[in-house]
Amino acid sequence: MNEILLVITEGKRPEKEIVDFLMQRLEEAASKPRIVWGYWHTDLLDLCKKVLCDPYLDYLGLLQKYTDNLELKDLDQDSVSETYLFFDLDAHCSKYVCSGLDAYLDQVQKVLSQCTNETSPLGKLYISYPMAEALWDYSIEDSSSARRCFFPLSHGALYKRHVQERNPHKGEPLSSVQWMKLCDIHFRRAFGISMHSLESYSYTALKNLTQQQIFVSQRKIVSVYSQIFALSPFPLFLLDIRGEHLFNEVSQGAGSSLCAYDCFI
Repeated sequence: MNEILLVITEGKRPEKEIVDFLMQRLEEAASKPRIVWGYWHTDLLDLCKKVLCDPYLDYLGLLQKYTDNLELKDLDQDSVSETYLFFDLDAHCSKYVCSGLDAYLDQVQKVLSQCTNETSPLGKLYISYPMAEALWDYSIEDSSSARRCFFPLSHGALYKRHVQERNPHKGEPLSSVQWMKLCDIHFRRAFGISMHSLESYSYTALKNLTQQQIFVSQRKIVSVYSQIFALSPFPLFLLDIRGEHLFNEVSQGAGSSLCAYDCFI
């Protein structure tokens, strides 16, 4: 029997299409886990409040109260081997800015320090910067400069339009080469923003990179420069599951990177 992964996303769209897309990629793996999807119904701030109040929070029980997904309703906690959560940072939202952005970021950092292990009751938390659409925030023509990956918080409400303009083919089926390029872009971005260069980039170094390290770097950019660095965690999630095989596949299939990712602050 294949292991069951519980994947909890903040919203339905585009998260659901991303998860479905990932499941298609996992079909290529020799041993494919079964993924059961759940929708949290609200944002990262709500998750932070619930986790900080209850270190043994029953995600599955909460999800089953508000879903018509029969696969989720019939799921038993004992059959879930790993839990992954995907939420947007959304640091540009007025409710965070008005109520205290630093206080919000403090809560996120605390929850990230608790949600580090996919086999634990709290699971592993991944954050999209600034939101799930960051997966498609790239352009082959623009890949020669990581500076184009920064986005001002003051324009956060326009981010989805920005992604659509930068990548008009967002959400369309990708060829194998395009898929490899997408993963390669976000692998290198995650490593570059945390290590400030790609000098020591390798599978082992990338695998050892934590979501907390990424957040600390993003927080500096948010707090000091009022910008966010576009980064999707979904390719890193796939790397967690498929390991070095995926890294080698991406490295061979994506071709050479045009960006050294050496311009990080």
